[in-house]
Amino acid sequence: METGPIVDTDRITITKGDVKNDLWVSGTVNENPAYSFTAKVFDVGSRYGLDGGQISKLTVWHSGNEVASYDRGWDSPPQTHDDKRAVEIIKSSFREHEQTQSSDTTIRVDLHWRRAAGRTRHADDTGRER
Repeated sequence: METGPIVDTDRITITKGDVKNDLWVSGTVNENPAYSFTAKVFDVGSRYGLDGGQISKLTVWHSGNEVASYDRGWDSPPQTHDDKRAVEIIKSSFREHEQTQSSDTTIRVDLHWRRAAGRTRHADDTGRER
């Protein structure tokens, strides 16, 4: 099973970090390289993510000046049309492998871990770990 978010490299360029192995990545917006960003990106979206998505922390700069900051909520929202567009491009450039955001993320991760570790539930299992 593939892990890590999918990145739209036509829209952004990752300059630091690896989305498959690191939570933190940095990059630029291809449409306007004067915009750069650092983001904490998870495999799946959550209620703490930007618009329920995978980005839980995001700082965006334009020509070295901070123009937006998100940390499980807006600390400093983008003000100009161009700043908002840059944030939208960054946000929409990360997608989950599984297209559905689910409240059962913990269950999916737990089942994936069990399969990877060679553990499975038995038919008589009551749900408690052994």
